[in-house]
Amino acid sequence: MIEEHQYWKNLRKGDHESLRLIYNDEFDYLYNYCKRLTTDDQLIEDSIHDMFVYLWEKREGLSPIDQIRPYLTVSLRRRIIKNLQNLSVTDNADNLSNTGTDTNIQSEIIHSELYEEKQKNIQAALQYLSSRQREILHLKYEMDYDYERICEIMNINYQSARNLCNSALSKLRKSLGMIILLTILMF
Repeated sequence: MIEEHQYWKNLRKGDHESLRLIYNDEFDYLYNYCKRLTTDDQLIEDSIHDMFVYLWEKREGLSPIDQIRPYLTVSLRRRIIKNLQNLSVTDNADNLSNTGTDTNIQSEIIHSELYEEKQKNIQAALQYLSSRQREILHLKYEMDYDYERICEIMNINYQSARNLCNSALSKLRKSLGMIILLTILMF
C-alpha cells in the first residue's frame, strides 16, 4: 500500500491518478468539515473542486508534506472563508436579512435531527457557542487533533487554542446545566 505522502509526491510529479485517489479519500471529510463553516452546499462543493483544480494546476510548486488531510483542511478553510467574505460583500445589498455564517450554523444545529435526549441537550447547548468555539471542539474532540495541529488549521497560537477550547467547554457546561434545568421546570 502506498503511504499518504507518496500520493502527494506522485501528484507533484503530475500523476493524475494520485490526485483522483486523494480527492476520493478526502472529499467526504472535507465536505463535512465545511458544513461547520457554512450551510451553503453549492459553495462547499465548488470550493472543494476549485481547491483540487488549483492543486493540479500548481502541482509542480507544491511543497512536500507528510500528512495530506491537515494541509487540505487549512487550504479549504481559507478558501471557504474568502468565498464567504466575497459573497457577503456582493450579496449584502440583495440579502439584508442574512445575518452571517454564525446564524446559519446555529440554525443548522437547531434544526438538525434529534436522535436521543442527550443529543438534544448537547445540540441546544452548542447554539450558545461561537463558530470558532464549535470549530475548536470539533477539531479537538471529533477529529482528535492535538493542539499543535489545531493551531495550524485555525491559524492561532498554542495558548490561544487552549484558552479557546477551555472557554468553549466552560460555556458548554453552563449551557447544558441551564437547558437541563429548564427542561425539568417545563415538565
